[in-house]
Amino acid sequence: APARSDPMPQFDANSPARVLSPPISIRRADAEFAGLGNVVQVREVSQSAQDNVTAGYNALVRGDVGSALQLYSDALSSEPTSVMAQLGRSASLQRLGRLEEARTGYEAVLRIDPNNRQALANLTSIFSTRAPNEALSRLLDLEREYPQFSPVKAQIGLLYARMGSNDQAMAYLREAASMSPATVMYQYNLAVLLDRMGRAEQAVFSYERVLAGILNGGVASDLSRSSIERGVRYLKTL
Repeated sequence: APARSDPMPQFDANSPARVLSPPISIRRADAEFAGLGNVVQVREVSQSAQDNVTAGYNALVRGDVGSALQLYSDALSSEPTSVMAQLGRSASLQRLGRLEEARTGYEAVLRIDPNNRQALANLTSIFSTRAPNEALSRLLDLEREYPQFSPVKAQIGLLYARMGSNDQAMAYLREAASMSPATVMYQYNLAVLLDRMGRAEQAVFSYERVLAGILNGGVASDLSRSSIERGVRYLKTL
């Protein structure tokens, strides 16, 4: 399985609260009639909400998840459309194992920011914990809505593999690897599957791409280059 890190909201290095409740709002119903310049309104964002988002992030980093949840919740109460507050609160809930509440929060983020990759990735992770048939149904729904998001395809591939549907698993893992060639874990999972399917030549090709990724520094630290090299040498003897 791919390496997974704890859910964390993504922040700009210089400003953890950088997208807290966008300060520019648009009255969409009026836009086509009045022109964009006439419907943009600049408003102030609550300083206390920004401070709570920053403090919530710091609490999450140091592992104080309960405090992070409270701080993000406080920020959200004053700025209900804050992407960062909602994302941080959802990440905190996920870390606490309150997955249904986290799911609702990530879906709220996607209603505000439909292409938020962090919300999509964590939602994908939550769906993958369900019973296989339910997980597959939810992930396929997510794939239909976000067909260009490779983590969803990778999770579907892994789920098919666990269910013993190797051909479907191979197709999805190949698609994920093709969409995100820099994500070496996709290629590694494909190589492992091909190896288990007895497709030695194809497995060698995928393992060698993983090794190239390791040399380029683009792989999770829990992969062992020496172990993969030994496996490749063995497969080449078959």
